[in-house]
Amino acid sequence: MTLEHYIAVGVMGVSEDNLLAVNAQVVRAADGAARSVAEIQSLVSDANDALAYILSHTSQNTATDAVTAADQIDQYNAAGVINVTEENLLAVNAQVRLTTETTDKDSVADLQALVVAADTALGVIETHAAGDAALDETHFEAVGVLGVT
Repeated sequence: MTLEHYIAVGVMGVSEDNLLAVNAQVVRAADGAARSVAEIQSLVSDANDALAYILSHTSQNTATDAVTAADQIDQYNAAGVINVTEENLLAVNAQVRLTTETTDKDSVADLQALVVAADTALGVIETHAAGDAALDETHFEAVGVLGVT
């Protein structure tokens, strides 16, 4: 759905920043749980909560032992962020942590760009493994590897 669809039926709080997260919540809603303005309005709150949860909790994970990879990936999906996989999850979390300005990571588009940045950082490491690139501490931090000096 588009922003205009939500506005047309009187749902408030949907913006370009959270539109994809709201759409994700509507898709994830139980059958029949998104049929009224009140129900959809509640899903807007859920979408905003999902985005906030990524910043405050999910991105702080540096491993998958306390919170499984599947649960962390589901948290990104709940916010409408796609292409987070078991292979890039910790690098995505690292990118969110390394982005210091909240305004650079508080929308679905921002988070999606950080997924791309994580994949790019992983690509640099893979290129190094093939013997084609020199690495420094920042390359390791970009993929969530800590303690390299």
